[in-house]
Amino acid sequence: MLRSKVGPRLFRRLVERIHEGQACGEVDRAINAREAAAFLQMTMQGIQLGARAGGDARSLRALARFAINRFRPR
Repeated sequence: MLRSKVGPRLFRRLVERIHEGQACGEVDRAINAREAAAFLQMTMQGIQLGARAGGDARSLRALARFAINRFRPR
């Protein structure tokens, strides 16, 4: 229930932050903000599941870093 309430808010905020990052040059302007937000949200959920399943912190951080690095300008 909480996830269904928070999910749309989180998505909107991710879209806003991606736009902010694009405006200041930290995020590639060619990236579609809505698609990127959906990707990040799914990645976050995957990392949470990995943590619950006993994934080690180093590997989970590496996944997060990999995802975030996809957004950097080329």
